[in-house]
Amino acid sequence: SDNTSDSTSSSSDSSTSDDTSTSTVNGSTTGEDGTYITTDDGKVYDITEHVKWVNGIGYYILTDGSMIPLSDLIGLKITEEDGKSYIIIGENRLDLNETTNYTNNTTKKESLKLGKGEKSYIKDKVVFKSISVNNKKVTVKKKSKGYLIKAKKKGKSKVYVNYPDGSRRIFNITIKKAPKKIKAKKKVKVINHTWKKVKIGFNKGAYSNKLTYKIKGKSARLKLKKSRVCWIKAIRKGESVLTVKTFNGKKKKIKILVKN
Repeated sequence: SDNTSDSTSSSSDSSTSDDTSTSTVNGSTTGEDGTYITTDDGKVYDITEHVKWVNGIGYYILTDGSMIPLSDLIGLKITEEDGKSYIIIGENRLDLNETTNYTNNTTKKESLKLGKGEKSYIKDKVVFKSISVNNKKVTVKKKSKGYLIKAKKKGKSKVYVNYPDGSRRIFNITIKKAPKKIKAKKKVKVINHTWKKVKIGFNKGAYSNKLTYKIKGKSARLKLKKSRVCWIKAIRKGESVLTVKTFNGKKKKIKILVKN
């Protein structure tokens, strides 16, 4: 049987008045004019004067003189009370200055390949200002924590996500045919206690970004590295069956033969 463990964390907030609100730090960025943190409600705070750089890593200097990496600020609560904003870390209160003058001109480009009719949910912790597409080959719907992209027609498309700080994210999308079949070996031989790579393909001109894998039998276990590449580890002599499934329900069964 499989052993699973859950890791949970909890925090308790002191009671607040009606004039108190909170937001969450969801990122930090550094440009020529300084260092900033951003929040889940689209605000930007200038923390340049509190940051020290050591070997290329940015640290926030606390009031007691100690330092924490900027990455440790992500997920912390910012309290806004009586016109002031601050973060509490232990006995340290970090006072923050909100800025409206910051413009982040950075553009993050990403590639995404989908099959016709396939949907891809993109998580995004940052509140975005607007989202648009350059043609009708894809559609995009806003979700509570991201957006859902659906491939409608074969070809190429772009999705533009714009953020309140001026930065943006561009998805270069290639849409191919929905798969009619999965191409892979019918049998894969693995030496006991070793790993074997299993590559998955499709009929010509087709693609499925989403692949689900299931393994039946006690001779092997599965480890995924990329959607079209999985690794099988042989754990005992015998046979197992790996089943691969595309977004549109096409399946392929691969027999895993484990030998000493």
